Amino acid sequence: MRFFYILILSFLWSCESHVSTGLDNFISHNFNIIQHKNVGLIINHTSVDKAGNHIVDLLSIEPSINVLKIFSPEHGYMGTKSAGELVNDDIEPLTGAKIVSLYGVDKKPSPQELDNIDVLVYDIQDIGSRYYTYVSSMAYMMDVAAENDIPFIILDRPNPLGRKISGPILNKEFSSFVGMFPIPIRHGMTTGELAVMINSENWLPSGKKVELKIIEVSGWDKLPGYFTVSPSPNILNYNSALIYNGMCLLEGTNISEGRGTEFPFTLFGAPWINGDELAEALNQLEFDGVSFESVSFTPLSLAKSKWPKYENELCNGCQIILANSENYKPIYTATQIIIQISELYPERFKFLNTNFIDKLYGSKKLRLWVESPENTFNLYKDWETQFPVLREQYLIY
Repeated sequence: MRFFYILILSFLWSCESHVSTGLDNFISHNFNIIQHKNVGLIINHTSVDKAGNHIVDLLSIEPSINVLKIFSPEHGYMGTKSAGELVNDDIEPLTGAKIVSLYGVDKKPSPQELDNIDVLVYDIQDIGSRYYTYVSSMAYMMDVAAENDIPFIILDRPNPLGRKISGPILNKEFSSFVGMFPIPIRHGMTTGELAVMINSENWLPSGKKVELKIIEVSGWDKLPGYFTVSPSPNILNYNSALIYNGMCLLEGTNISEGRGTEFPFTLFGAPWINGDELAEALNQLEFDGVSFESVSFTPLSLAKSKWPKYENELCNGCQIILANSENYKPIYTATQIIIQISELYPERFKFLNTNFIDKLYGSKKLRLWVESPENTFNLYKDWETQFPVLREQYLIY
């Protein structure tokens, strides 16, 4: 893994030396609870300590720890695969361990893939959005661990979006790999906290519980902004993680969300949109923390964004200008962008015929609201839920 340390470090966004992740704290205790074990790692390129050392390198010099197998999520072990691109199994070059893809034909490994594994260790940086698939991979691995009586350790990491809660709760009818559990789009929990909730609420698909241990973060102030390494090809910094929290909803529409450009999720548009007209309409709504500028762009098929919408076509639309990240409401803003475009271009705007928007949003309410001529219900009323009460039981920090 040493050959790509420079790549990892080039993505550093801010100095977070006061924060010790679960991995950092695990190191300080000499990996004590996995000594003399055959270990399965659920990891990717984000599994680094504060000095940039990858967990595989750290464990490779521990003679009494055997890294038997590695499991990697969407975007692959190196984090370079495009969103939605299937990832094949591979071999880790330093240890010779098999890398089992959790984003291939199967999303959950077979019990045979866990043969001779004594303990599973999960260490992947999440970004705090329900539709980001790393938590789904974690849940499937927790489930197969529960089914095979294998202890599961999570090396926790801060949530870059902090503690704020926003967006609709997922209706279980729309559970999918882009949202498995009844939580809001912006849940304000760490991966470890989510894992404890999932386990305790009996949300694992098998209905079983896993033997779970969280190695905690220390020094985290719980505020938004923690960002040390790009967790996927199109999430380059904290601002893009924040904007993605809402603008990922455009993936369920025929509007380009800016994939295939240097500013994914910050740019949006389509060949049939008038950028000046749309920018004027959106700016009249006076959203907190953001404004909009008219832009034109041409999505290209890039290594990080293969087969984008409107590939090689000139699109017109807007760029999000983020002025105040604290006041910005990404999910509310994104729903209003969809509504405004649907009203300005009713003959051209469409939700994808797969109704993928329902899985992203967590229910059919956004689609029905846009498609209804009367809009007789308050789209945002059900955002006010009892989730904060449930969440409080599982907060570690």
